[in-house]
Amino acid sequence: MQKPIPAGYWLCKMKTSIVLGLQYGDEGKGLITSSLSNSNDLVIRFNGGHQAGHTVTKEGYRHIFSNFGSGTLNGAHTFWSEYCTFYPPAFRREELSLKNECHIKPIFFIHPLAMVTTPFDIDHNRKLEEVNQHGSVGVGFGATIARHTETPYKLFAIDLANENIMHHKLLQIAKYYGVENPEKQIRDFEFKVDAIQIEMHIKTLPEIINSYKHIIFEGSQGILLDMDFGYFPHVTRSNTTSKNAMQIIKENGLPAPDVWYVMRSYATRHGNGPMPYESKEICFEDKTNMSHAYQGEFRQGHHQTYNLSHALKLDSIFSGNDYDKKNLAITCLNQTENMIFMNGRPVTVREFLDRLGRKFNKVVLSRSADDEQFSLMKNKSKINY
Repeated sequence: MQKPIPAGYWLCKMKTSIVLGLQYGDEGKGLITSSLSNSNDLVIRFNGGHQAGHTVTKEGYRHIFSNFGSGTLNGAHTFWSEYCTFYPPAFRREELSLKNECHIKPIFFIHPLAMVTTPFDIDHNRKLEEVNQHGSVGVGFGATIARHTETPYKLFAIDLANENIMHHKLLQIAKYYGVENPEKQIRDFEFKVDAIQIEMHIKTLPEIINSYKHIIFEGSQGILLDMDFGYFPHVTRSNTTSKNAMQIIKENGLPAPDVWYVMRSYATRHGNGPMPYESKEICFEDKTNMSHAYQGEFRQGHHQTYNLSHALKLDSIFSGNDYDKKNLAITCLNQTENMIFMNGRPVTVREFLDRLGRKFNKVVLSRSADDEQFSLMKNKSKINY
């Protein structure tokens, strides 16, 4: 077992940041991650997997990041951690999209123990969702986690570097799911793995970390979808708080992070599950989040104070209560005319912060989908500064 690197080992060399969604996902985490990143920074995905959809618009390019960090358009590199699922066909599609449409050759690394999704996980996931209707995206994320945690049929990124081992494990996983004649699906899968040249990208974090000055941990989904703390059964099979990121920081002796909590100026939820103050009258255009065959309808409404406060308290269990390290980013204010929809009525940003009753080091307001258009709010009220 790898011994943790002493705390503060990299302290004089780098800084760290964590970006988290404060509710049910779709808050603008990609936008904030992109705004924090520069060339040759490292973006670490520390939860979720290829089911994420983080939209970034920059210099005429618009891209939805699922398999790469949202700092990629700025030249940041990506590290796919052991807490994430990895699906080579989707990864390859996005890699080609970045090269052909955005003219970027992304640099990425994958932890050897990242869990690999197979076509058989996806098929199983979709069959289950047709019955359960829990709000799954239908790309095999939950099925992959279940297979890895509840059965001996595991497939890791490091297995993909050995074609004999990979082929044997794929056959066994197909057999586990009762798939007949899986040969074509396996061939297609192996072709994508070969195209990625996976072996050269498999690295542990200590092997590469010394090359970076800023490590940005990009969260997937939102805190209130956490597998331990969300409203069961409408949760994800992932820790969506800063839990995993803080574990990586501790193991690698990284400095304490700045934490960025992200929310829209109105509440959103994609698919089934409780959503107080949902309103059919609120229906803002969203190019990324359309109605989905498996995930369901993209819903909008008002925030509730107790939900936001609860999410902040949950994350403080892992990230601490140092308010000098805590920041709030509010996106989509252009859609709501600089108001925040809260508890059934629109309120100003100042009133919202007063009612939330939490201290933040910075409050960042976004009125645009372009990550170059931000403003810093210098709130003078006692509870914030």
